[in-house]
Amino acid sequence: MGSGVISFILAIFDMAADLRRWMWLILVAAMVAAGMGGAYQVQSPRQFEADTALLYRFGREYFPVAPGEQPRNWSENVRITLDSAIFTEMRILSSHQVFERTLERLGDVELLPASQPAGDEAPTSARVRDLVEAVHISRFQGASIVHVSAKHPDSDVADRIVSTHIDTYLEWRDELLDRDATAYFENQLNAAREEHQTLIAVRKQIEDEYGIFDATIESDIAWQDLSEAESQLLQNPGNVQLTEAVRSARDRVKRVDLFRTITEPLDRRIALAVERQLTLEVEETNWTLTRDFSKKVAPVVSVIDQRTATENPVGMSPGVAAAIAGLLGAILAGLGVLILEQIRRMSLGDAPPEDSIDERPASELFRMAAPIK
Repeated sequence: MGSGVISFILAIFDMAADLRRWMWLILVAAMVAAGMGGAYQVQSPRQFEADTALLYRFGREYFPVAPGEQPRNWSENVRITLDSAIFTEMRILSSHQVFERTLERLGDVELLPASQPAGDEAPTSARVRDLVEAVHISRFQGASIVHVSAKHPDSDVADRIVSTHIDTYLEWRDELLDRDATAYFENQLNAAREEHQTLIAVRKQIEDEYGIFDATIESDIAWQDLSEAESQLLQNPGNVQLTEAVRSARDRVKRVDLFRTITEPLDRRIALAVERQLTLEVEETNWTLTRDFSKKVAPVVSVIDQRTATENPVGMSPGVAAAIAGLLGAILAGLGVLILEQIRRMSLGDAPPEDSIDERPASELFRMAAPIK
């Protein structure tokens, strides 16, 4: 066995002796550290974290389509990435207005006991700030999932904060992106029907005034009568009755042409009113189906994972904190003892004072007593 190995082993014995000699000090340091760690943990109440995961399936709410407009999708004239959509939802979740509404629903809940009192003693702005600090919103990377969590010493309060904030967010989101279009379609359809009925009434009045119901048929008949009257007049020139018949047929043709001139723009307006009415009816049906599907079958926002605060404590218990603090205290005290002993030996030098116990390390005494070869 080499001298280096022997020196290392003897150094280990020296350190063990030093630790044994000062064991009482190490134990005292461990107990003091354990007491301080446990006391600190008791003074800092254990937190409980409630966590809820939201799954997003986006659709028409980001692409509002007016009645009659060509529907759009993710890859056509409107482009929006999934990251942008998720970021938008997170901004709505963390908006000041949503937090204010959540605070109104929570009432006099003590949010941060150490900094703000509950009730009217705390200004609303300060309580909103405390609520913002208590709620944490994060995205599960690479997925359409957002986590909403809240920490509080009271597990029931943590659960209530998360559930209330999510309910408030969903209501505010519906107001922004999923407004009820029932009244809109009803008003538009009533206006279209009223316009159509008005135009039909005007045309009926013109028909009664001119005595014409179908301009095409009436025009064909009028031109046929005019042709026959002119043919007969050519065969019997100067006939008064035939001359009057030709004049009457020509007046009828002019009257039919005037009727057509008046009714053609009116007919176009009637056709547009009918088309608008049909378009609104189709859009209302599509909107109803889409809304029912998103509400009952595939909602845009779904709660897929909900963990209550009771089953999710955060931080260490006082006992564990005391044990860890005591262990660290003992380690630090032992290191301190070894360092101080080494400094003391270096200050003593090689020769011990007379009439004193030789306190040099065992490794040095062993080398002095070893026979010279």
